[in-house]
Amino acid sequence: MGVNRPPSVVHVHVECRPLRPHFDARLGRLGPLVPRAVANRFIHRNFLPNNLLRALARRGRIALRTHVLAFRDRYGAADAGAVPPADVWLFSLQNWQHAPAFAPDFFAALADRAARHGVRMVNACSHVDDGPAPGAAEVGYPCIAKLRGNGMVSPDDPGSYAILAGPGDEAAWRQAAASPQDFAVHPWLADRRSDPAGGRHVVERWIVIGDDLTVGTRVSREPIVKQTNSVTSYRRDAAAPGAGDEYDLLRGLLDGGLGSAGSLPLSFQYHDDPAFWDRRRDMLRGLRDRTGFCLGSVDAVETAADGPVIIDWNEHTFEAAHPDLAAIWAERLFRLIAAR
Repeated sequence: MGVNRPPSVVHVHVECRPLRPHFDARLGRLGPLVPRAVANRFIHRNFLPNNLLRALARRGRIALRTHVLAFRDRYGAADAGAVPPADVWLFSLQNWQHAPAFAPDFFAALADRAARHGVRMVNACSHVDDGPAPGAAEVGYPCIAKLRGNGMVSPDDPGSYAILAGPGDEAAWRQAAASPQDFAVHPWLADRRSDPAGGRHVVERWIVIGDDLTVGTRVSREPIVKQTNSVTSYRRDAAAPGAGDEYDLLRGLLDGGLGSAGSLPLSFQYHDDPAFWDRRRDMLRGLRDRTGFCLGSVDAVETAADGPVIIDWNEHTFEAAHPDLAAIWAERLFRLIAAR
């Protein structure tokens, strides 16, 4: 990265398996008529980090190139060799299937090329639920049976999941399900703030950008909690490193006309609770040490017995944000890219 030029970034991601229900809902009757390639571009541009990278490129802060891996079952060293040279390779290798898609030699070949050419690798990992599909009795009750593969479970599709309270529920579900082997069974962990009888289900959505953390608390009437069927309250740490620069950025948004009458109505709140943030950052450090994950989203619940528990994480996330949070996330991503 030269002093007078923006860092060159190659964003490596997998071709998006079209999320037809979401796409069709956005375009109505036109949805089924739109070619797959167009659907991919439409969907991908709304994912994080895609939207943040595009914002940085529009402002001239990075020179961005996207390298799309064609959708298939397996990627190896030959695929790694096709990634173009750059100062930074940034990965969001979302795996749209339940089996591992990236062979060990894919990452080994990338690491070898990066070491020889001085390329920084960011987020070189791919999460997949690649374990066996155990029976509910092995996991314990209550549990959830859900279609295997990222993006397969939808609150709008009751056939994509089943919450099993006991052996009777499991037996009834297995008898009714067309292909139980396509489902994975996981413990059903309820957040201590949830009240299913009262129609309240709570999940935490963490947005992770390097060492930066935003925690959203999502509340929904449905047990499968997504951004589209919930309300979300976001929190940030008022005492985090670099918070002073963040305040300056927000004041710049106000001066640029985002606010009115001298005030900036934030779409999040600053939350000053060291124990809250320390517990979650400790969990993120453990996740990064095990996997290399440092950019994307984490889903968690806070149980009465164990505190916060991570239930899922993804390198791509469909997360919309108001201009204040989007600006903060873009700035944090730039610092992650530009770090030496």
